Amino acid sequence: MDWGLLKKLCALNAVSGCENNIYPIITEKLNNYGFEIKKDYIGNIIANIPAKKPKSLKMIIDAHIDEVGMMVSKFDYNGFLRFITIGGIDPEILPGKPVVIYGKEEINGIIGSVPPHLKGKNSQSGIQAEDLYIDTGLHQKELEDIITPGDIITFLPYWYENHNCVMAKALDNRVGVFILLNLIETISKISVETTWDIYLVFSSQEETGMKGAIPVSNMLNPDVTIVLEGTVANDVLGTPSHKMLARCNEGPEIRLSDSKFLANRELCNFIIQLAQKKHITHQVIVKKAGGTNAAAYQTGGKTGSMVAAVSAPVRYLHSPASLAFKEDIKNCYDLIKQILLESNELTGLVSQFSKTF
Repeated sequence: MDWGLLKKLCALNAVSGCENNIYPIITEKLNNYGFEIKKDYIGNIIANIPAKKPKSLKMIIDAHIDEVGMMVSKFDYNGFLRFITIGGIDPEILPGKPVVIYGKEEINGIIGSVPPHLKGKNSQSGIQAEDLYIDTGLHQKELEDIITPGDIITFLPYWYENHNCVMAKALDNRVGVFILLNLIETISKISVETTWDIYLVFSSQEETGMKGAIPVSNMLNPDVTIVLEGTVANDVLGTPSHKMLARCNEGPEIRLSDSKFLANRELCNFIIQLAQKKHITHQVIVKKAGGTNAAAYQTGGKTGSMVAAVSAPVRYLHSPASLAFKEDIKNCYDLIKQILLESNELTGLVSQFSKTF
C-alpha cells in the first residue's frame, strides 16, 4: 500500500464543517476511474459509476473525511486567542500542544494554561477548554490582520512510520478514507459486473453528530451499508483486560454494538464467515461506547439499511498523534475487498427482507 498517500491525507486540515482541503485528492482518484461525482450541501462527496444494466439493490461504502479540531472564538488581551473544540477532544490533553491556525496564512501556536508552579496545592483538577488559550508569540495588531474568529485550528501535522506502524494526527478517519481510495479500482470493475449499484460516500461532519450521513441515507435509501472507520484501540498499559475492546495487531474490528448502534446480525455473520473463509485476521467486538455513521445509516432513508461497521484499530484517537499498525490496515482493506468480490452472495441475504410495506 502507498503509505505516502496516507501521510498526505493525515497532513490535511479537514476539521468537521471545513473539509474542502481533502476534496481534490479524493476527486482526482475518482476521476481516474470514471466515477460520477456529486458534492451535496453539507459537504459529502458521493461517487457512483452509472449502471449499464438495471440494478435493483444499492450498497454504500462510507468513510468520513472530517477530523476533530478547534475554532478561534475571539481575541483576548495581549494577542492570546480563545477557542472552542470541534468534536470529542479531552481538554486534559491540550495544554502545551502545538497547533496550526488556518487564517489568511498558516500561523503556529501553543495551547497555554496556568503552569503547575503557580497553582495552589488545593487547586481543583479538571481542565476546561474555555479556560485555555493559544499563544502565537505575535502582537495582537499583527495577529488581527491574519486571524479572524471562525478560523480553523488543527493539531500540528505529524508523521512517522516504521515497518510495523504509522503515527499521525487524524488517523480517525483518514485510515478509512485511505482504505476506500485503495479500493476504487476494484469497485470500478465490480460496479460493471455485479447486480449491485455501489456508491462511495466520503462523508462530512461525522465527528459532530453523524450529520453528513443522514442526508445521504435519506437520498439513496441503501439496502446495505458498510461503514469504514478507525476505531478505539485501548490495548495499552493500565487498561483492565475486560475494558480493552479492540486490540492492535488482531485485524479489523467487526462491531456488533456500540452506544448508538446494534449491527445487522445477518450481515455481520456473512462478513465474519467470509473473513474466516479467506483467513483474514479479524476481531468481533461488543461494546457500549462510541458511535459511527453506522447508526445514521441504519435508521435513515425510507426503510433503513442493513449496516455493518468494519474498522481498523487505532490507539490515542482524537489526540495530536495516534498510532495504527500496517497489518491491521491491510487486513481491513482485504476484508472489504472480499465483501465486494462476494457481493452477489449478499443478494440472497437481502432478498429475505421485504421493502414493501
